[in-house]
Amino acid sequence: MEQKKTQSSIGAADSSHIQDRSDWLLDSALGRWLTSRHGIISNLTLLKVLLWLVLLGLFVELEFGLAFFILSLFYWLYEGLRSPAPREPGEMSAYSVFNPDCQPLLVCVCALFTMSGTPVIMRLMASAHSVAEKAGAIVRKVLHSGDLGIVEKTGANDLQTLADRLAQQSICASLSRRFPKLTIIGEEDLPFEEVKEDAIEKGQAEEILQKSCPAEYMGLKEEELVVWVDPLDGTKEYTEGLLDNVTVLIGIAYGGRAIAGVINQPFYNYQLGAGAVLGRTMWGMLGVGAFGFQLQEVPGDRRIVTTTRSHSNKVVTDCVDAMEPHEVVRVGGAGNKIIQLVEGRASAYVFASPGCKKWDTCAPEAILHAVGGKLTDMHGNAYCYDADVKHMNSAGVLATLRNHEYYASRVPPSVREALKLD
Repeated sequence: MEQKKTQSSIGAADSSHIQDRSDWLLDSALGRWLTSRHGIISNLTLLKVLLWLVLLGLFVELEFGLAFFILSLFYWLYEGLRSPAPREPGEMSAYSVFNPDCQPLLVCVCALFTMSGTPVIMRLMASAHSVAEKAGAIVRKVLHSGDLGIVEKTGANDLQTLADRLAQQSICASLSRRFPKLTIIGEEDLPFEEVKEDAIEKGQAEEILQKSCPAEYMGLKEEELVVWVDPLDGTKEYTEGLLDNVTVLIGIAYGGRAIAGVINQPFYNYQLGAGAVLGRTMWGMLGVGAFGFQLQEVPGDRRIVTTTRSHSNKVVTDCVDAMEPHEVVRVGGAGNKIIQLVEGRASAYVFASPGCKKWDTCAPEAILHAVGGKLTDMHGNAYCYDADVKHMNSAGVLATLRNHEYYASRVPPSVREALKLD
């Protein structure tokens, strides 16, 4: 009996000691914080922050991270500036002291949200459109200055002018500033030079931003795209005053395929004389269409072949003759020849020579394909526009709006033998 009393006393003492320690913990600063409403609020805030970080990571993965972040900032601004209790009639909010109607903030947020939600390829195309127009203006300005700054690169038929150099600098600097992860390959081999700020084009064509992006291109990233730039296609014609042959070409490739392109004609309408509005810009994308011109076809069964005016040889002539054309149109510039096709002035572009480069054909091919046409080499193979391919189109160019198989079947075996596969 005495032993049980002793054990009970010991148990009571232990219980009292534990209770004392518990009371001490609850009476401490940490205990008071944990049991207070502030602790509950802090824990809830921590959970909210963790949830926000998880959602941010998810939206970043979906490439909508910026949109989510901007909306979050807008929400935090709203929460931080609103009153904890309903305002009295006529009482101003904290933010309305600085901005009574909040409209500029809303406009800014909406604009940023719209831009961040637009797929990369559509933003790139919108920029390329504006950049090509800027380059076209540079080309016109150099011509009007009277000093073309002509230098020979490999010969009298391979020229470079001040317009080539300035236009390429403007195009590459403008695109790389907005899209720093792009691979951009230009025709001119230029040393690094600081580009003046007035040469940078920051605008974007709104008409392109409003177009729906094809589902297969929605998730494309900058680093997956290759841009091929010919700042002045038809340089020889430019120096000779054949200005309707001149174009600015910006082509976009993905997975080795030309998927989008812009062609600017700086001197479109120049033959109308003084006062005419010069220049036009054509663009196209697979799955979207082509714009900036009226699509037309050569009437009836007439075969009109367009080919080079300054780089001809026996192989080129033999191939053109094999097409049995009713008419041959000799003009300069690859971009200009594709324009002949899509505007119904020619039915086939035939150039059986390795003189053409990837920057000559990427943009025109994309526009031609966007309207149902086709561009291949003389063996009927498509060209690859990956960043690491050789620049020369070694096996020539055969392009048509319709009936590509017919023209491909007419290529003589001797021509195929003369042109190596790319």
